[in-house]
Amino acid sequence: MQAPTIASRRSRRESHNPFFIRERSSYNIFAFSRLYQIQATHAEKHRSFTFKNNIVIWDKGTLLAGPWDRININMDDNCYSRLDGDHSCKVIGKSWTDWQDLGRDLHSIIADPGFVDPAHRNFEFVRNDENEMTSPAFSIGFKPFDLNKPGLYGTDSWIAQSGS
Repeated sequence: MQAPTIASRRSRRESHNPFFIRERSSYNIFAFSRLYQIQATHAEKHRSFTFKNNIVIWDKGTLLAGPWDRININMDDNCYSRLDGDHSCKVIGKSWTDWQDLGRDLHSIIADPGFVDPAHRNFEFVRNDENEMTSPAFSIGFKPFDLNKPGLYGTDSWIAQSGS
């Protein structure tokens, strides 16, 4: 069975569990997992998944857990933001530059995505004087979506298996 593309949905989990991704994740907001934001469980010879055009925002724990230096992944054009003031963005114990030297996140940014109030789980984007949404995340291709319509997308059988 082919896994669905996860697109245009807000993802939030306030537990110790990271998010689970199969095949492709794009245009998501991943927020506030406690221990680590995204986990790779094992390195595979084939491309494990694509992670592009996402926003990851957190206030504790680490960004990634697992064998990210050995995993076959297309990971780029993402926006990472840590709310607790630690803007160093260490990735698997490496500096941001060393992480990029592995060919990861070459065009990604470390920036405040410009949410209205993420600490209180308001992920709407701030608007300028012309009432237009503004965000540095738009520069990496993030596409805003209606926050009232997030959910699981895919075939009917996939949605039924998810229990949602």
